Amino acid sequence: MTAPPAAAASSSPLVAGRDFYFERGRFVLTAEYLLRRGTCCGNGCRHCPYRKASKRLSKPPAPPVDVANTEPTSTSSTGRAGGF
Repeated sequence: MTAPPAAAASSSPLVAGRDFYFERGRFVLTAEYLLRRGTCCGNGCRHCPYRKASKRLSKPPAPPVDVANTEPTSTSSTGRAGGF
């Protein structure tokens, strides 16, 4: 049986430039390392490959709009729709 990615990532030493780098004194993990780790830690990592996917899934898709059954927009005193 092989070890899961999280165990594999944590058991091997980190390699500078491949797994992390320093920016203004801060330790920054790379997307390559985060993918090998296997899950999102929830800390808002700069290169998190999981954060974008979770944002897409957090909002349900908007229902389709039936243009034929929509009410016309009221006009303002300028005569333009939408009150501009």
